[in-house]
Amino acid sequence: MSARTLLLADDHPASLKLLKGIFVSEGFNVLTASDGQEAYHQLLNNEVDLVITDVLMPNVDGYYLCYKIRTHQKLRATPIIIYTATFTSQTEERMARDIGADLFIRKPAPLNVLISSVKEVLEKPVQVSKAVTVPSANIEVIHQYSSNLVNKLEQRNIELEDALSSLQRTVSRFAQAQQIGHLGHWDYDFKTKRSIWSEEMYAIFGLNEKTTTPSLELLIRSIYREDRKMMRDVISKSLVSFKPFSEKHRIKQKDGTLKTILSVGQFEFGESLKPLRLYGISLDITDLTDKEKKLQLANKELETFIYKAYHDLRSPIVTVQGLVNVAQLDVKDQVALHYFKSIGAIAERQNSMLLKLMKVMNIRSQEPNITQFYLKEVFEDVLKALMVIENIDQVKIDVKDSVTSSIKSDKDIVFDIVYNLMENSVVYGDSGKRKPQVVLSGEKDSDNRVTIEVKDNGTGITDEVRGHVYDMFFKGTPASKGTGLGLYLVRNAVESLGASITFATHEGEGTTFTVTLPVG
Repeated sequence: MSARTLLLADDHPASLKLLKGIFVSEGFNVLTASDGQEAYHQLLNNEVDLVITDVLMPNVDGYYLCYKIRTHQKLRATPIIIYTATFTSQTEERMARDIGADLFIRKPAPLNVLISSVKEVLEKPVQVSKAVTVPSANIEVIHQYSSNLVNKLEQRNIELEDALSSLQRTVSRFAQAQQIGHLGHWDYDFKTKRSIWSEEMYAIFGLNEKTTTPSLELLIRSIYREDRKMMRDVISKSLVSFKPFSEKHRIKQKDGTLKTILSVGQFEFGESLKPLRLYGISLDITDLTDKEKKLQLANKELETFIYKAYHDLRSPIVTVQGLVNVAQLDVKDQVALHYFKSIGAIAERQNSMLLKLMKVMNIRSQEPNITQFYLKEVFEDVLKALMVIENIDQVKIDVKDSVTSSIKSDKDIVFDIVYNLMENSVVYGDSGKRKPQVVLSGEKDSDNRVTIEVKDNGTGITDEVRGHVYDMFFKGTPASKGTGLGLYLVRNAVESLGASITFATHEGEGTTFTVTLPVG
């Protein structure tokens, strides 16, 4: 007898991979699908003996997949097992059986229970006579389920808004704490010999940011002479032990002022155990020695919160987007469609915010991946990505690229810079006065630098907000539809590449952003 074929539908890759491995080892042929829509197409094109499906999936969920199977002339006798950890109440189990599921199993089930259940269902195939049609009462169950699910999604959306508001407050408090706490951070790259200091570092050491070139030697020279040897020994010991260091010491400013500093640092090593980076923080504890613990906890809380927010919040957002897409295909009521469109727009904004937050964190925590590529490729990718923006067809976009040779940089980061500058220009275009226009240009100079320019004819930037355009969550106007993260992401991306960014603006006439990249 030939091996039976199972179709597994689950939007979690790890769960799907585990289930496939289990059933393949039991001698089954296994097909997989990441959502109900893909599973339905698999059923139409393959001979399947049993379907095992999760419930909450994008595009088409497990209950609706079950309904589609039971009402299809060819597929109606296919056995179905609902395997879920999301909808596990007795009411939802009855709903699954009313719709046509043969078995309802709650995750995670013991391996022997799962395998024996599959074999049991296969031995007792669905009676065709019972599967020809779904009674009207069960169709009402579908409608009730959809209504309940929309209510849950609305509640989830409220929770999402509250969580994101809490995130914004946490980030704002953290930024204020950095300034109030006099905490600076520094980073030294052994390969490039390049140092990066935060603004607060210059303030702590009493140096002018505009006239001072940061370096590791300058950092050590600024240490008070009686503490200098001690700190050199601490750093050397850290290099040998591969462990972070934390030490209090004094610094002497140019005017003779002595400050007490807590320096915390760590080496980053390569595969050959050679140091790649030395990075850390310097905390002014001259007056408040307990600030260091509070700020470290705030930093840890922020990082943990952002990662948790991304993983915990993005999953329901993607689910909302998938359900909205399905609803817009199936629902005919115009009022309902209007609400679904609004829900979809909100979900897209929150999704964009989470993605940009994660990109910022990744850019700040990872070294650039330098490869060789053509700037034209980035421009083309950006233009394609912009096509999903609402009313983009009303914006005239001109591209002027004179860079014919390949360049060396991080292609993904360059894409993020160009895309977010272009998106910013498109979103803030002044369509009320004239046709919005954005000009994207690139050129290479004799010093092996590439200049990327994004010029628009939008509203411009007022004098009051010029100093805040790169701030996290900053919006130029309360009515702005943006996330307040685009230019903040650009600034971090530019810094990670050792590049520079400037802008020129005239209120009511437009803004030009200019990025200069070292590409040698």
